[in-house]
Amino acid sequence: MAARFQHIGRYGTDAADSRLLPLVWTIRDIVRGYDATDVLTTRRLTVANVEARIPLMGPVGLLSRVSALPLDAIVFGDAASFWNGGTTNPGTPRILRSVGAGVRFNAAGFVFEIDGARTFDMVPRGWRLAFNFMPGF
Repeated sequence: MAARFQHIGRYGTDAADSRLLPLVWTIRDIVRGYDATDVLTTRRLTVANVEARIPLMGPVGLLSRVSALPLDAIVFGDAASFWNGGTTNPGTPRILRSVGAGVRFNAAGFVFEIDGARTFDMVPRGWRLAFNFMPGF
């Protein structure tokens, strides 16, 4: 089992200054299945990720004779709230959620994933196939 809870925020009068770099470069590392670009103006975010990992190879994996490849099957649930702090609804966050399954390969602390993710807060709703590269958690 793996879980991550994270909050990052910019507070104060200069939190929306356009000279600051975005808090989020790509949303696929936070909530799988989404590719939204309007979270680039995010001033605060809260993230929760939960994964169940099952080793496919190695001494405790499903294929015990192969021991050199760190390959896991995963089932996950992701959720995040993004506060843009605009003038229309400054206190209302945008919430994105997804669930899914995939295969994860860990190479020297870097994770390569192939996922099928079901998105709940996007039109049209449904399944998306994604290839992700991210630092491990």
